Amino acid sequence: MENTLENKGKPWKETEDNMLLEEIKNKIDYSIIANNHKRTIGGIKCRIRDLCYNMYKNGSSFEDISKTIGINEIEIKELIDNRIKTDFSREEYKKSIKEKIINTSIPESETQKNKLKKNDINIQINMQNEIISLKEEIKILTQNMKEMMSMIQSIYEFENESKQ
Repeated sequence: MENTLENKGKPWKETEDNMLLEEIKNKIDYSIIANNHKRTIGGIKCRIRDLCYNMYKNGSSFEDISKTIGINEIEIKELIDNRIKTDFSREEYKKSIKEKIINTSIPESETQKNKLKKNDINIQINMQNEIISLKEEIKILTQNMKEMMSMIQSIYEFENESKQ
């Protein structure tokens, strides 16, 4: 069962969202879901978080989201809180970068230097946005590693108990 990740980074379609919701309700393992969608487990978890957040933003209660998504209200609250924190920190960071750009003084008499500096600033903003994205991916990978370590520990403990 090899996951080719053909859909990694691609936008989600409504039919794929509906399929994901059914798989979550049916308690299908994340690795199987990821394989079905040709995406990473982290991508699946992010999409679930985004679906919860979007429903929340559109006025759905935690109870309604829980019924639709098929996970408990506590997990939903945590997912939404994490998404809000991520959005807030990303927006605050972008705002601070824009303020720095605005406050940068560029001599008006040198139009060519203006264009070059503006281009450099755009490159810096793009690089900072990429760094933010990489940090978010690292967080997801870290969480996945923690889950894997927990599973390995459970298997190890199970095997030791069955030997006794």
